[in-house]
Amino acid sequence: MVGVALTVAGWFVSSIIGKLIDGALAYVKDHKQWRSAMAAELKRLEMARPQIEGLVDAAENGGLSVPSPALERWLWQLKDAVEDADNLFDEMSHRTIEQESATSRSKWHALPFSKRTTASGLILERLREVVKRFDDLVSRVGAFAHIVGSLRDGRTARRVLRRYEIEGGPGTGSLLAAGEVLGRDNERTGLMLRLTGPAVCEDGSNCGGISVVSVLGIGGVGKTALSQDIFEDREVEGFFDLKMWVCVSNAF
Repeated sequence: MVGVALTVAGWFVSSIIGKLIDGALAYVKDHKQWRSAMAAELKRLEMARPQIEGLVDAAENGGLSVPSPALERWLWQLKDAVEDADNLFDEMSHRTIEQESATSRSKWHALPFSKRTTASGLILERLREVVKRFDDLVSRVGAFAHIVGSLRDGRTARRVLRRYEIEGGPGTGSLLAAGEVLGRDNERTGLMLRLTGPAVCEDGSNCGGISVVSVLGIGGVGKTALSQDIFEDREVEGFFDLKMWVCVSNAF
């Protein structure tokens, strides 16, 4: 994985992303439909740039000691996308020079309109494709970035990565993949009391049970694992006639 990361770092990822954002917006400024279609994707790319930079830097400098085929594939895909973007910049730059060159301006206007629009359309199509490739990479960067930022412990990182290798993403079922939940005893006890104990209203009376318990936190801290652990607990089963585990997709 480190070898891949070194190769990716050699492409100056941050610089290419910056050029893509600025270059794409400049190139489509006179094409309202294209600008509207890419605006949200470019915004997501700009917001995810620090995570991408941190992930590549950590992989390059040995910050990821746990091997992950999924992360390695992501790095290779990032490298390919950066390479395609760099090649596209050359074409865009060449075309801009052609259009703005005083010596070729008369030849440009002499070209049939259909040929000019076709050439411009092809570059716009390629630009759109490159932006969408980066948007796909951005949609997955958070799954790995939290490993770099907060899961320095090898055992924890290995458990998270194993879940991604087996299921291709976050766990979607109620079975606990890790086998146990570590460091969440207080949270577990609190949730168990709320689920199995009497619910108290603001006036101190018994509300007859609670309907919703929210488990909040940043990605990777173990919200799903804690929920899975409690959902499968035998003590909890005795308090409910029916249990159902529902997973909402990332595209929701």
